[in-house]
Amino acid sequence: QQLQEKEQEREEKQQQQQKLEEQEQQEEKLKEQQQKEQKEEKDVNKLLKEKENQMKLEQKKELEALKVKLEAEYETKLSNQQNELRTLEGELKNIVNVQTSELLTLQSSNDELQQKNQD
Repeated sequence: QQLQEKEQEREEKQQQQQKLEEQEQQEEKLKEQQQKEQKEEKDVNKLLKEKENQMKLEQKKELEALKVKLEAEYETKLSNQQNELRTLEGELKNIVNVQTSELLTLQSSNDELQQKNQD
């Protein structure tokens, strides 16, 4: 009977030991799984950050290109307006010159008429 009890005790201890080992293995697997998930999450966050930086860089390039384009359009419009203004100034000067010439001619004719009238 004592032998049987000892054998039973030994078996129980062995079962407990086996359960303990299985539990430790499960905990180790769980720990490894958590580490794997943490690494994957870290990798994903890194990729997201890289993608975000890439998109910011592309946006910055697009904005710079748009700025250059708008500046060029502005310069072109400004230049065209300045040319148009110079043309109008030239036309205005021609009109003033013609009118001044006509006025001088009329004054001269008027002077001649007044001289004839006095004579």
